[in-house]
Amino acid sequence: MYNKLSNIQLKTLYTPETSYLSLSYYGQYLVFKLVPWIGKDNGRDQYSKEKFISTTLSPDGAKCFYEVVTSILKGAEPEKPLPMVLQCKRETILTLDYKPDENNQMTASLVANKNNETISFKFKTQQIPKWVDGQMVTQVIQVDLQEFAMILYGYIHSSGDAEYLLNKAIG
Repeated sequence: MYNKLSNIQLKTLYTPETSYLSLSYYGQYLVFKLVPWIGKDNGRDQYSKEKFISTTLSPDGAKCFYEVVTSILKGAEPEKPLPMVLQCKRETILTLDYKPDENNQMTASLVANKNNETISFKFKTQQIPKWVDGQMVTQVIQVDLQEFAMILYGYIHSSGDAEYLLNKAIG
């Protein structure tokens, strides 16, 4: 029989030389786990096995993040001011921000802070050429942010019911 506290891995997003963000269900909660990058070994990114910040997000918190993320993806100014700071379980603070990076390109990031420890995750973007009014321009696609939005949407619309999702997946 299905154990209601089983962990169901949804997606892991990577930012090379920074961190990774693992998203999963644990019971009825959406779990965020941020793990810092520690270096390279034979050319491969290595991430800490000991240091990480993990917390859960409530459905209300997910709705707040989803509202901001979808407005960013639509190219509109978010209705809620950024950075958006949410107090989560286990005395963890998650901050979603959207601002210019070192190359002056708008970039979204997620920062977890707990017990004076901070781990940042930068959502990846992809630049693609596009014709606009007869001129070639570069469009920035928020690829990781799109995946993040889909996971938030699924969590919100399933009420975080991991048992339902698992039963549907295994038939």
